[in-house]
Amino acid sequence: MAAAGGAGARRGPFALGAAARRSLDKALQGLEKLQRLVEQPGLGLRNSPPYLPQLLPQTRQHLLLIRGQPGASLSCLWEAGYFPVYINNLQHKVKQATKLFKGDPEGIFQEGSASRYWRKLTKLSLIFSHMLGELRALIPNGQDMGHQYRPSQPPAEAFWRGTWGARSLVSWSEFQVGLQPVHPVAPGPMAAALRATMDLTCSDHVSIFEFDIFTRLFQVRPSPAHLLPPS
Repeated sequence: MAAAGGAGARRGPFALGAAARRSLDKALQGLEKLQRLVEQPGLGLRNSPPYLPQLLPQTRQHLLLIRGQPGASLSCLWEAGYFPVYINNLQHKVKQATKLFKGDPEGIFQEGSASRYWRKLTKLSLIFSHMLGELRALIPNGQDMGHQYRPSQPPAEAFWRGTWGARSLVSWSEFQVGLQPVHPVAPGPMAAALRATMDLTCSDHVSIFEFDIFTRLFQVRPSPAHLLPPS
């Protein structure tokens, strides 16, 4: 995230807007390609959440809404930090899903636990669902509103805003540093469990949206000792 933001900070609004559109176009092309793959007649994906044939066009529609914003708005969105990380993660997940069809064209059509490709596709479907929910929450109507997003639990909002201010996304390493003063977590199984539970989009970052879901799911109270899920 720092690399994307740092590079963007040295360029003008026009260059930032152009970079955002190029990245968006690349992501949109990848989504279209994956959409064609998941709509193959023999795949037989169940029409129940998370349903990839619905998630992909919904994601594409929201990205087109963002792409239609004026150049200055796109520049601000790109410079804010969240969107470049989101786009990079989206492109990576699209590539992962696309490779499943190339890795075993026959195995991907075998529904059930016998197919590891099917299990991977199911996991990616859940990640795509989380990513779409996060995108809609932080960039509704194509405008960056992450700085105004309010977690439902007041202690969670106070912790996030008191630690990272108006930012809507921090790297996992930054999150660990911010967490240490209130609840130290040593490297190991507990830290791994916390990361797996909180990083819903598997981006190596934590958004205020993900933190909100985590604190609601585990009914986090003001005490720092309740920041971790029950063992």
